[in-house]
Amino acid sequence: MAAGEKQTLTAANMPVSNDFDLHARVAIGKGPRGNPFTISSQSQREVVQALAWKSTLYIWGSPIFTLVCIYFLLVYWSWM
Repeated sequence: MAAGEKQTLTAANMPVSNDFDLHARVAIGKGPRGNPFTISSQSQREVVQALAWKSTLYIWGSPIFTLVCIYFLLVYWSWM
């Protein structure tokens, strides 16, 4: 710890620095051509396939789930 740097303890008794480094080195950022990159154990194709089916599930699943919940609420309140 540098001289003059303040520290506080969190609920888990872990020291936390109060100073924020605006120019910190990052592990994940942009590549040399400005393209974002990800550190992953999967290939780029596998990551894209996983995101594709998840986005499809979320896009179509959310409205269906909402309608089912509304139906159950209407039945619960005896409005249907």
